[in-house]
This record gives sequence, C-alpha cells and structure tokens, in this order.
Amino acid sequence: MKKLLLITLIIISLNCCNRGKMETKKTETEPQVIQTETDDSSGMQTESLVNALNNIIGISYDKRAQLMNYINGTLEYKGKSIYEEEAYGYYGIKYSYKSNGKYLFVTETEFGGGGSSFENIKTYIYDTELIKLITPESIFINANAPSLSFHKLVIEYILKNEWFNPPPGTNYMDYFPKADDPIIGYGFCLFYSKDGIGLKWSKGAIAANAAGSIEIVLPYSKANDFLTQTGKEVFK
Repeated sequence: MKKLLLITLIIISLNCCNRGKMETKKTETEPQVIQTETDDSSGMQTESLVNALNNIIGISYDKRAQLMNYINGTLEYKGKSIYEEEAYGYYGIKYSYKSNGKYLFVTETEFGGGGSSFENIKTYIYDTELIKLITPESIFINANAPSLSFHKLVIEYILKNEWFNPPPGTNYMDYFPKADDPIIGYGFCLFYSKDGIGLKWSKGAIAANAAGSIEIVLPYSKANDFLTQTGKEVFK
C-alpha cells in the first residue's frame, strides 16, 4: 500500500514538472507584439516608426536600428510624441509616416491652442537604402530661384481648393506665394501621393486659420518638368 502511494506521488510530481516546462516553453515562444506609440499621459496616438520601416521591403534588423537612430536624430523634436494639457490650452507633437519604395516620408506636426490654435508642419524625406535625408533643394530644378511657370501651376491648384471662397473684398492672394519667391520659399511641405506631387501648408500659412492646413496635389504630367532626377525617383 505504501509502495502504491509512493508511486502515485512520484507520477503526480512528474506530471506537474512536465506541465510547468510546457507552460514555460509556450511563454518563451509567444511572438512579441509591437504596439502603436502612445503618449501615456493623454492616450494620444501617433503612428509608429517601427511599423513604417517594417512596411519597407529589404531592411535588415541591424539597418533598421541604424535608420531609427538617424531619423530620430535629424527630426526637430527627435521623434518624441507628446500631448500636454495646460492651464489655458494644450500642446503636442505627433508623427505620421508614408513610404514609396525605398523612400520614407515623415511628417512632424507641432500643434497647440488656447484662445486660438496653431499648427506647424514639417516633412522629412529619407532614402532608407543610403540612410540619407533628401532635401527640398534636391527635389526641384533651380529650387532656390523663382519660376513663373511653377508659380502659375501652384496658384492654379490652390484656387481649385473648395475652401477658397473668400467673402467679397477679401484678397487672399496676399497670403499666397509670390511669383518672385524662390520655389522652396513658398513654405510648403512635400508629401507622397499616387496622383502626383503633394504640397501642404500649415494652418494659417496661406489662408485664415479657419481653413486649416491646405494641401494640393500637382499631377505628374504637369510637375515632372520641374523635378530633378532625384525628385522623379522619390515621387515616381
């Protein structure tokens, strides 16, 4: 009887050990889930740089780490999203990402408000293969010089926006880029669109705050002549 009891206890003990090992093994092999970056204090969500790089084919794990360090190092606010409630308003930084082949477009938006709101948008374009920042000067032919034909094209598409319906006597043209300004002096941010070259202005830059941020897309067929070879590759 004692032998039977002893054997039973040994079997129970072995089963417990095996179950513990199986549970441990299961835990070790569970995949790690990368979540969207969120500011803990507010619950404000911002897109994830990790997820954006995961969507670009051919980036190794080691290169991804290099890219993240390089990208965050060149961003004005170092890739850190925040949102703060203040006594008389709010303030925040948020990010969004879009890729076209090996090129990554990063939009950094600073925003806030109290009695009135503000928004500052900046766009950065990266060559993920060369780990290099693409400057606006390298996108356009003679980017630092005025171009009457480019100016006409930009104004044409700005005026097509639905928000452009000013009351009588309002001259919104005072806000718009001037013909004698250099191309990159227009103050736009670039973004990728499958329909063409995206240009975007922060709230209040070329229209009243109530209009919000303004964006236009110049068709490739019309914008192509103003692009350098680099610009054509970035937006192809």
